[in-house]
Amino acid sequence: VLRDVDGWACPERVWNRAAARIGAEYDLAGIALTFALPIRRETPGKWFCSELCADALGLPRPHTIAPGDLFDWAARMNAAFLAGRDQRPGIREDGRPPGAASA
Repeated sequence: VLRDVDGWACPERVWNRAAARIGAEYDLAGIALTFALPIRRETPGKWFCSELCADALGLPRPHTIAPGDLFDWAARMNAAFLAGRDQRPGIREDGRPPGAASA
């Protein structure tokens, strides 16, 4: 996974990686064969939605990641982040340090 110094996905690197694929063809055959049949086919230069997102995030074998799998991965990462944040001393529920004004 493309990570910044804190170990989380670096938004700028993820955006740049995804933006580099602008104009690429949609991989209809790839998504159909990957998820309708368990073939897990990759078509170089063509992308389907979750494949492009998984690639931009630096996940391994992005052509095998269905939209629901990507959602589950993001939910697990978010839960892990929130659990770690909640365990740090001096951090409020909203993520701001004690004494900081609310948004």
